[in-house]
Amino acid sequence: RDPSGTARLLRSQALAVARRTLGLDAHAADAAVAAAVANRLNRPPDEVSGLLATNPVRSETALVTLAQDLEDLRGELIHGHTAS
Repeated sequence: RDPSGTARLLRSQALAVARRTLGLDAHAADAAVAAAVANRLNRPPDEVSGLLATNPVRSETALVTLAQDLEDLRGELIHGHTAS
């Protein structure tokens, strides 16, 4: 099992949703997408960047947390509230 590989896939999907939702170019840099998401949701840029790109995922527990956090972020971005 490779939690970091799965994390990359989850993040890639979340970034694609964010690009579409925010009307960004499909090839916009991940950092630019994270900044746009942070701005839209009025969240700290470092928090969003960590979630979408930089925080390491080294265990299955961390992977589950990341998946839940990304789903919450997606819900907030699309619907204005978290999924939980």
